[in-house]
Amino acid sequence: MEELIGILIVIGLVYLLIRYVIAPIAGILGIASLIIGVGYALVISIYSFGKSLIKHINPYTTFVDKNKDIPSGIRRSYFFGPGFHQIRVTVRDAFITLREQSAKITKFRRRNWYRPWYVKMWIWVFYFAAFISIYIFGFAWMALFSTALAGVISGGMFLFYIMFTLLWTADRIILAVKSIQSRCANCKRISVVPVFICPDCGTEHKKLTPGPYGVFHIKCGCGARLPTTFINDDTFSGFISEFKGLKGKHSVKISDIPAAVIISKADLCIREIGLSVINNRYKSNPSEFSETGAQGSLDLTRNGVCREFLTNHKYNNVLNLLNGEFSRVQYFPVSAMGHTAASGQPYQPWGVLEPVMWLLGYTDASFNELITHLREVMP
Repeated sequence: MEELIGILIVIGLVYLLIRYVIAPIAGILGIASLIIGVGYALVISIYSFGKSLIKHINPYTTFVDKNKDIPSGIRRSYFFGPGFHQIRVTVRDAFITLREQSAKITKFRRRNWYRPWYVKMWIWVFYFAAFISIYIFGFAWMALFSTALAGVISGGMFLFYIMFTLLWTADRIILAVKSIQSRCANCKRISVVPVFICPDCGTEHKKLTPGPYGVFHIKCGCGARLPTTFINDDTFSGFISEFKGLKGKHSVKISDIPAAVIISKADLCIREIGLSVINNRYKSNPSEFSETGAQGSLDLTRNGVCREFLTNHKYNNVLNLLNGEFSRVQYFPVSAMGHTAASGQPYQPWGVLEPVMWLLGYTDASFNELITHLREVMP
């Protein structure tokens, strides 16, 4: 009977020990372990995700454009491929780094295999706790970070696509309403989107419109920025558009109206298109700008020198637009002052009458002869 009472007392003491000592301590340790595990997983996840994000902060370092028709040096817009690529490789490498952390913990456990059992016991406890923290809490944190990254980038892309669609539509409406088109300077073929030759390097750009390789501009391989929309077009193109409106928006005929293109303030470029330069070029090689090789004229040399000047200063598009719309185009250097502004210097204009006389030759022959005669007899 005494033994039974002793057993009951021991059982009671064990119960009290478990209920009032061990259970509370275990609860506290469990909560502490959970907090430590979640915190450890958060730190490891931030490290893994941050490392991957920094590595792929510039998606163009790993993005490969499979379009073979694009010249080298031209980059696809971030919103048309590189952005999605950045999400994919960032998330992928972040999970890879997270798994590498678990591999390091496994190596730590294996390196300490020779420890006493009471030491290895705690190593195994740490190993399982860390393993659970990484593969459960760590993956949960990584999923949260990945979702946030994808949400931010996708949200920006959604707004961009709305803007891009409106821009593209507006550009096409303007082209259609104003009948804006380009005509080849040689064969005179009309095209809405012609092949554009870069004025810097001569690279041909097909489909120079808002798209994956630029919204407002496309960057050529040489570094030049080329406009892609009518919104970015220049004043001269606007003049061509207005002229088309006068002759009929849908007219496909080249105008026979003479067009005199004046390069004003030519005194600032006197070493390139000055009268003395033009005269010397003509004297040294009268047939320099003759298409047939026969001896040309001073007017032909003047026209050729001016075209050469515009080409050298990257106005090839102006030349092509004019040649595509007018059958008679001449270029004239003009200086209203005759020199750069300076106090006390009298005006000495030059090149002012030449474009007027050339235009009169196509309008009123008798008046043109009279003006020519007066210029010859008057000092």
